Amino acid sequence: MIELEGFQKKYLRGVGQKLKPVVRIGKAGLTEGVLAKLDHELNCHELIKLRVGLPRDERAELIREIARVSTSLVLATIGQTALLFRQHADPEKRSIRLLSRREHERRRRSS
Repeated sequence: MIELEGFQKKYLRGVGQKLKPVVRIGKAGLTEGVLAKLDHELNCHELIKLRVGLPRDERAELIREIARVSTSLVLATIGQTALLFRQHADPEKRSIRLLSRREHERRRRSS
C-alpha cells in the first residue's frame, strides 16, 4: 500500500468532493457482492466514495475493515460517507497522477 504525504491527501480530498457514492452498504454489511463491486470500482477509478448506512458505532469499524480488506486508504469520513483511494498497480492504467514533493513545491512557487 502506498503512503501519501499531507499535500497529496489534501489534493485527493479536493478531487473527491465532486464524486457521488458508487458503493452503498446497508444492514447486510460487507458481503461478497459488495467486496467485488468495491474492488472493481477501485480498479477502475482509484478514488471512490462509499456510503455506509449503519449506526454510528458500527460504521467506523466497518470502514476500517473495508480499507483493510481492499488495501485502500481512508482519506475522509463525513457522516455516512467515506472517501477511499487505492492507486492502480499498473502505472499505465492510473487515472490519478500524484505529484511528488518537488513537483508540488515547483507548482506552488510558479502560481
